[in-house]
Formats: sequence, C-alpha cells, structure tokens
Amino acid sequence: MTDNLVRVQGLLGPRVGRDVLMYSISLQPEHDTPGVLADYAKRHSVGPGGLLLTGRPAAIELPRHRLGSDPVRDANLEEHLGRARFTAGP
Repeated sequence: MTDNLVRVQGLLGPRVGRDVLMYSISLQPEHDTPGVLADYAKRHSVGPGGLLLTGRPAAIELPRHRLGSDPVRDANLEEHLGRARFTAGP
C-alpha cells in the first residue's frame, strides 16, 4: 500500500504537501512507534505530504472508524485494506 501511495506522490509532484496530503494510520500502534514509522517512511521514500500516523490504540480508533475502517477486516494484517478519501483544496 505504501509503495502505491509513493507512486501517486510521484505523479502529483509538488502538489503533494501543498494541495494534497496523504495520511496512513497504523493498524498496529503497539508496534508502530514514531521511530519505527519514520524508519519505514525513509525506507519506502515517502515524500513530503505523506504522513504515517500512530498513537495510543484508543486515540487512533475514532479517526480510523470515521474514515471507513472495519475492525473485523482490519484484524487480518496480511490483507491491509486501504481506505482513500479525496477532497478538493481551496
């Protein structure tokens, strides 16, 4: 999933980080510390405007749910179902 988002970043060029932001919210916040995610982003060449987010499980559950997360389907960590939401900028 991350590699696909990096490809999209390349296609959108300088608009990413200005007109377009990409957020990825961890499915494993117990493992995905800020340091782990920073290293992961570096290894996958995630550019500006692409943010890998983590936090306490209770804190990230609400935004994940509101973005369409399905806890039953997300329990299968091999499947990594992605959700994308797009909005137009000002």
